Amino acid sequence: MGKVGVRARVRVEAREALRRLADGGWCAALPPDVVAVRIEQETEPGHTGRRVSEWAVPFRAGTVRWRQIEEVFPERPGIVFEQEYGDLARLSGAWRLQPEPPGPGGDACQVTFELRFDLGVPLWNRVVDPLLARSLTAAAEAVIAAAFGEAELSREPDAAAEAERLVTALAVSA
Repeated sequence: MGKVGVRARVRVEAREALRRLADGGWCAALPPDVVAVRIEQETEPGHTGRRVSEWAVPFRAGTVRWRQIEEVFPERPGIVFEQEYGDLARLSGAWRLQPEPPGPGGDACQVTFELRFDLGVPLWNRVVDPLLARSLTAAAEAVIAAAFGEAELSREPDAAAEAERLVTALAVSA
């Protein structure tokens, strides 16, 4: 199973950060070569904390697509999501927002994005998982940039560069 982790420090209060992520206004500011997102609908009429969104993330020479169910939790604050259907066997994750003490620049919070995915083909995991993780990380970073503008980003270490070298070596030797 692959995983993605991105953390960012943004200069907004945690509840405002959740509002920005949940309202989807950032969709129009996403770079089209990184990701496309469409927030489709609430899954239950009148239930404002639940919605459906469709995602398309460029990957190698194609695109990975999925539809996910999202639950927004204002009291924690955060968003939890799980793939309803799509190109992956499994995909789930969360956005978590933690307040930080106000600094010289005013309010701030830590935004944490965590995602786990499974391609459903164990043989591909060693090579493809790190490459897909890189694309999914770029998508999360694009969402953060679109929703918050300036942010101090950090990632979990990944093996994408090594996987890229292995794919290139296999392609050259074929």
